[in-house]
Amino acid sequence: MATETLPPSVLGAAAPKAVSFSSSDVRIQAVTVFCKGKAEVTRVINFSSPSSLGRHEVELAELPRGFIDQTSIRVKGSGHCTILHVSYSEDLEPPTLPTQEEEDAAKARREKYKQDIQRLTDELTVLNQQSSRNSRMREVEDVGNALDWWTAKAEQTDAEQHRLELEGRRLQKAIDDLQSPSCVANVAASAANVAAMATKNPGRILITVDVQELGNIELQVKYMTSGASWSPSYDLRVDTQTDSVSCTYYGMVTQSTSEDWQGVSLRLSTAEPTVHGTPPVLGSKTVSIKTVPKPVHGYNNPQSSMGVMLGMSLGARQQPQYARGRMAASVPPPPPRARPAVTQVEGGGGFLGAVSFVVETPADIKSNGQMKKLTVGVLQLSVEVTHYIVPAKAPAAYLQAKATNNTDYLLLASNDVSIFFDNSFVTKTSLASVSPGESFQTFLGIDPAVKIIVAPPRKTSKKRGIISKSNHVTHTHSTLISNNKKVPVTFVVVDAMPRSTDDVIKVTLKEPLSASVSECEAITDDALVSIALEMFGSGEGNINNSTQHPPATPAGSLVTGVIKNPSNHLAWVGKIAPRGGVSVPLEYTLEWPFEKEIDMSFNY
Repeated sequence: MATETLPPSVLGAAAPKAVSFSSSDVRIQAVTVFCKGKAEVTRVINFSSPSSLGRHEVELAELPRGFIDQTSIRVKGSGHCTILHVSYSEDLEPPTLPTQEEEDAAKARREKYKQDIQRLTDELTVLNQQSSRNSRMREVEDVGNALDWWTAKAEQTDAEQHRLELEGRRLQKAIDDLQSPSCVANVAASAANVAAMATKNPGRILITVDVQELGNIELQVKYMTSGASWSPSYDLRVDTQTDSVSCTYYGMVTQSTSEDWQGVSLRLSTAEPTVHGTPPVLGSKTVSIKTVPKPVHGYNNPQSSMGVMLGMSLGARQQPQYARGRMAASVPPPPPRARPAVTQVEGGGGFLGAVSFVVETPADIKSNGQMKKLTVGVLQLSVEVTHYIVPAKAPAAYLQAKATNNTDYLLLASNDVSIFFDNSFVTKTSLASVSPGESFQTFLGIDPAVKIIVAPPRKTSKKRGIISKSNHVTHTHSTLISNNKKVPVTFVVVDAMPRSTDDVIKVTLKEPLSASVSECEAITDDALVSIALEMFGSGEGNINNSTQHPPATPAGSLVTGVIKNPSNHLAWVGKIAPRGGVSVPLEYTLEWPFEKEIDMSFNY
């Protein structure tokens, strides 16, 4: 409730009319929360028909002290008035004298401290006397060293004396602590700590206005306060029957501004709050060549241990080992169950500026530092879904989604992304920042509606040649993929055949036919899959017209293309009709001199 007082004239001139409002009377109407620990608070002060013209000094009192940035205060007025001056202050409160009860309690604590000091001093005196007696007994024992009993007694005496010395040191420290100036000061001030430390009144904003006409006047006050922030959180919900993905965008808001926000209009901003009236100084930019560490192969390769981390076994795809000779084989690791998404810019890029998200319903957020989960919006993303299969490591189809942010919302980076399959929680992942128009891809877990059957590997051995004999071994693998959905699915299978490190060892691809396999220079499996999907994902087969296309499989399913990189990793891309299936074969031969033996090694 506002109170009006008219101060006496100062130096013969009429003082401004004082109008005071409490912060409880002027409730918070709107709040804009920023990501980095700040919020902009909006309050509206209404004059209900001022009774006089001229200058008025409007006070907004009992604001939370220590939170408001004084340089951020902005006031906008409406009505027939002119804003003359705005200031903020936190006045010191005069010391408060202690009550009689507080003085009596302080005297009692001081008396108890004196008694504690006297008791500890007496105990220390007794300990010193005991220690002195033990020392004299030790001297007698040294003289009469002839008896074993006295030797044992001396050992007991030394142990007891050591214990007494330690106890004496502890008591002396306790006495010193009680007699220290800081402890004495604390005891003296314990009953009147309010009087010893000057506290501050809650802050207040003073607004001087000049009223030209009687009527309603409204003052909108905005200021920046610390102690509030928000972070994004997402729910990605996958419909396994339609392969559609929806994204529920949440804002996790927390505030400890010492004021509860009740029924406020809330905005969540991605901007960096600016409170000063002068522009910042622009620094210089530099660019340099990035040093990329060389990949480490073998057992120390983080990618090679992915199967172990996911609890996957090699299963039916174990390969035989030979002795002597050297030949390196590399089997690609399976994709992680859920990995951080990677943002990719498409076209001319997206909107890179700051945005604010408006929470549709009024929000209630208590000043207790606890997270409040608010829905920003439910987004229907444009998604291309691929089933990623690594049969050498796991008989499972991992759902890989490449989503395009075709909304006006900026998806901020978050480590709190929940994945749901048909309304069932599956796992957690993370997401990098995605602007409108950009795309990102991430693994969403295993799709149980796509079944993988890996046939046991077969090996046939032959001896060739009459004069110069050689070993000739054929390895055959087969993976059957079944689609139990009502919609077609796109799949990519990643597998590998051995790569020879010796000229006398020949590795020959038999199936798929070499003429139907495209070559690329991709180094990683991610790059290999991306190129394969770009070339064959449309289902039109190999873009190289001089090569032979893989044949169609039963039930209307089709392998649309195969691609291979220099590490002998292969990627098959295809489509499977509803309730259909497809078989992906891999057959290769190893040939080496008859008198040699080879060693097959695996880099997992």
